[in-house]
Amino acid sequence: MPVNRIKPLEQHFEKIIVGVAGAALLGVLAWQFVGQGSKVKVGKDEVDLSGAYKPLEATATRVLADLKNENPALPDVPAEKIKDVRADFDARYRGPVAPAPQIAGAVFGRGLETTAPEAIKAGATYAAVLLPAPRDPVGHAYISTLDPNELKRVPELAAFVPKAAPFDKVFVSVQASVDGRAIKEAIGKDPDGEGPMSPIPSKWWERATQVLRVDLLRQELLPDGKWGEEKAIPTLPGNYGLTAEIEKSIRTTADMQAVVQQAAKAQELILRPEYYATISGEEWREPALLAADVDPAQIERLKNDLARLDVEIAAIEDKINKAGGSKPPGGGRNERDTGSGGGGGGGGGGKGGPQDSQPSVPTTTPSGPNIAALQSSLNRNKALRVKAIEELAKLGVQIEEKPTSVGARETVRPLAKPFLEDEAVKLWAHDITVQRGKTYRYRLRYEITNPFFARQAVLSPEQAKLAERPLVASPPSEWATPVPVWDDAYYFITSAQERDSLGRGGKAMAELYQVHWGYWRKASAEVAPGDALTAQAQVPDMEKIVAALAVKPTDETPGERGGRPGSAPPDSSPSPPGEPGKTGEKSEKTPMKRLTLAADAIVLDVNAIPGSDAGSGNAKASSQVYLRDASGRIVRRTPEGDRGSDIFKSISRNAQMGEAAFAPKEPKKPAPKPNLDTPRPPPVDDHGGGGGGGGGGG
Repeated sequence: MPVNRIKPLEQHFEKIIVGVAGAALLGVLAWQFVGQGSKVKVGKDEVDLSGAYKPLEATATRVLADLKNENPALPDVPAEKIKDVRADFDARYRGPVAPAPQIAGAVFGRGLETTAPEAIKAGATYAAVLLPAPRDPVGHAYISTLDPNELKRVPELAAFVPKAAPFDKVFVSVQASVDGRAIKEAIGKDPDGEGPMSPIPSKWWERATQVLRVDLLRQELLPDGKWGEEKAIPTLPGNYGLTAEIEKSIRTTADMQAVVQQAAKAQELILRPEYYATISGEEWREPALLAADVDPAQIERLKNDLARLDVEIAAIEDKINKAGGSKPPGGGRNERDTGSGGGGGGGGGGKGGPQDSQPSVPTTTPSGPNIAALQSSLNRNKALRVKAIEELAKLGVQIEEKPTSVGARETVRPLAKPFLEDEAVKLWAHDITVQRGKTYRYRLRYEITNPFFARQAVLSPEQAKLAERPLVASPPSEWATPVPVWDDAYYFITSAQERDSLGRGGKAMAELYQVHWGYWRKASAEVAPGDALTAQAQVPDMEKIVAALAVKPTDETPGERGGRPGSAPPDSSPSPPGEPGKTGEKSEKTPMKRLTLAADAIVLDVNAIPGSDAGSGNAKASSQVYLRDASGRIVRRTPEGDRGSDIFKSISRNAQMGEAAFAPKEPKKPAPKPNLDTPRPPPVDDHGGGGGGGGGGG
């Protein structure tokens, strides 16, 4: 049988396949080097792959230039097509979300607010909220020296104080009160009883009513004797306040909820904002207390009592801690002998008297002091301290409370009634924009959360305006008594005597006043016709005092710093020696310096008032002094008129306080303290005793 041979094609088939594949690969490689390369389509053009990003980069550069162009070319849009996008959005956002004009519930904030059908009725009609006005407004002008650290904390203050120390500042505080219960009644009452109007649903206001702003309104007395335009005074720089910008940002009930939460935490700062920390000057007190003429000496006495009690409490607590707090055997009571008296010889012992009905006196134990005696003294001092704090609170002074354990201090905050339950909510505000020498009058109003705000969906179209503004303002109070603001300097004629019968010339005594480091400083001079009013005053060298105290910047926030109206500063705040209401020890000798006081006036003449007997040389008789002031006017002054003026009484009183604050005093010897480690002897038992001895036994 013949043998089949393999054909050449079959024999070399694999080689042919490998050769063709290799040739194709070589062709591809060759195409990469000698061909046109890959291209991509960018927009309408085809570009090499390597340059695909260049058109994108050029486009991005052009768009960026258009964004930075401050004067771009605006498209020509017909006026009829221009719409207020924001107004359109607000209308759609606040508009109804259902086909019916009103629904019983609406989405507020984060969830669905559900109420009983009788609380929110479709088509219900509500009355506008009419709040009670604040009552009993009173204002008072103050002067003090701001702590330099306050200018670092609140840079905006620089516009209201001198450019260099001392930073003496005159300001006015205005106080009023309002009945919180009347506010609650005004919001929640049924406006017409059985009539068609409905009371405001309680869920709209009971937990959301907060005072968001207290407005201080002011008018200035013009030269013609009329009052100028009413002006709203802005909140103190650096203090919490609802500004107009924040009010505009409240657009929904969710926004309102956030503001209410913040206001609830800051109600004290909203209702009764703090004034700034000061280092010199009369301590701030409520204007109402100043109007009631509360005695500052009484406040100082209570503060001294409080300081003494603090020292004693700390000493007793230290003794208790060192003793380990253990009580002596028998519960701290001394077991007294109630048995028979000792028997004598022939006389025999009489029966002991009855047990003493008075409390027993604790004694020491071999291990240390009597804990019961210490604890009794501690409780007694704490009770006295609470009483002193309550008395100071009645006088409008808040005191820094020292906890029972030795440690950091915390501010005493009396547990105040809820705002809507307090019949006498105090409000006050401060005005640092006053100008020296002018007279102002003030009144207050407050603004609370609007219970209707952003609830257009459940209000009838006729009442939609009730929901527009987030706040509801009260009527303003009556005008307080006008407050004159002190000028830069004053002079007063305190006595005068015309030329006597011996030909001696007329003379007068003048007192000059000028503010220096928070107090009015006084200098006296005897003047005669032709004399200018000038004198030298001895004043504390506050530059040296402050330098010695090493005033350092603080990082305290408004709610943490000292200097709150009516409160004493914390222990760490520097205070000039001897200043009332301030901490710090008094130096043996306060450094003093001379200060020249001058008034731009010249004495022209001193003569008798017609009808008086001043011509007899009687210094107490009525005389008058004529002076020429800086403007060339002739001014007539009398001692009786100057000394009897309210401004003289106020300024001279302040100057006396300034002198007393820095007057060197002899160091007082500490009062002897009872030795708490030594027990007092028990009271003598007069009810009986042991029998006397008879004849001795043999």
